[in-house]
Amino acid sequence: MAKIALTDMTLVATDVPAMVAFYNSVFESDLKPWSAFGATLYRGTLGGVGLQLCPNEVAGVVAEQNRHQLRFQVPNLDAMLARVQAAGGALHGDLTQEGNKRLAAVEDPDGNTLELIEG
Repeated sequence: MAKIALTDMTLVATDVPAMVAFYNSVFESDLKPWSAFGATLYRGTLGGVGLQLCPNEVAGVVAEQNRHQLRFQVPNLDAMLARVQAAGGALHGDLTQEGNKRLAAVEDPDGNTLELIEG
């Protein structure tokens, strides 16, 4: 039986320019525009997985808060938090400890939370 592998994910964005700038700056996603459905979407990668940003005008998502939680292992949490804030993101709550690793939750410009764990 073949292993299941995540190959792509799509994030719906309200503020597309801010989201493109955030993911390109913080995660080096290399998002580039492409046309589909009469709109401009963006394709790149996130943690080695294909990433697509889709404008909410196309997707029509109604959500009070994000419905996903992504966790990224990062080599230097302090440096990554500085990148998050410089790119328009924000710390969400306090830094915590998980075993011997520091963990932070951050928000992207659309308010989606992401976890960053140092390791």
